[in-house]
Amino acid sequence: MENYGCSGAAGEAAAQTLAAAAKQESRMRTFALMSLLVLIGCAKEGPPVKSGGGVVAQDGGITPETELPADKDSRKFADYLVRNPMNEFSPSDGGGATIRWKSVSFGPKNHWEAQATLTAAGESVDCVEQGRWTMDKAESTEKATVNLETKKSDCPGRSDSVSYRLVMSRSGNGWQIVFR
Repeated sequence: MENYGCSGAAGEAAAQTLAAAAKQESRMRTFALMSLLVLIGCAKEGPPVKSGGGVVAQDGGITPETELPADKDSRKFADYLVRNPMNEFSPSDGGGATIRWKSVSFGPKNHWEAQATLTAAGESVDCVEQGRWTMDKAESTEKATVNLETKKSDCPGRSDSVSYRLVMSRSGNGWQIVFR
């Protein structure tokens, strides 16, 4: 260490004091720089965006733009639908291939998106299907008929224009589904 013109113990003490001050100054500069980056880097928080589904309500549920029957039961059912994806579902299909929708999310702007796996001849490929959902007037807050129209599929051999009509009932933490 430099002794900054002092000799002996006094020089050593001065050098240690200056080194400590330099460390403190370095920490303060780092702190000031990090604070500035945090302040600049934090944009105003807006509503989250759901993949393909448009803007989601801040709390994750339906929005005034959600198209559905106006009754209270339908609104409660739809809010639950948008908040709770459908998991591990196999829509009907023809041919030798099978499709499994691993997760289907329902957006508040009536968009749905399925993360899927298509299996044919022992080979599996991950793919995505998307479309529009509507619902009939709910039978209760627990049960309603939901209509799915496929608008886009990147699953090999799958049509972009398939429709499903499902009776969906809340079941524990998931869904019980019957084709209608």
